Amino acid sequence: MLATTRFDSALSLEQTITRYVQVYNQHILQKALGHIAPIQVLKEWAQKRPELFNKRVFTISGDLTLRGSIKKLYAHSKALQQMSASPRKRNAS
Repeated sequence: MLATTRFDSALSLEQTITRYVQVYNQHILQKALGHIAPIQVLKEWAQKRPELFNKRVFTISGDLTLRGSIKKLYAHSKALQQMSASPRKRNAS
């Protein structure tokens, strides 16, 4: 998506990457981790070896669901594509 999308600002890019990282870490199951989401593996590890962690491991709550986040990312991507595809009006000189 990042290679095919033009972002209108650095903030827009940052928000999209932040949402993707949240979805990836909390919802996408990883084969290398035994088909478990990274955050779940981290939580289990924190319970087994709490001395290794300075901060509590937690899941971000709110409207962050896999389906909701993917819809937001897709809608944002489509809107940016439409903006970059539309002809820009230029002042006649």
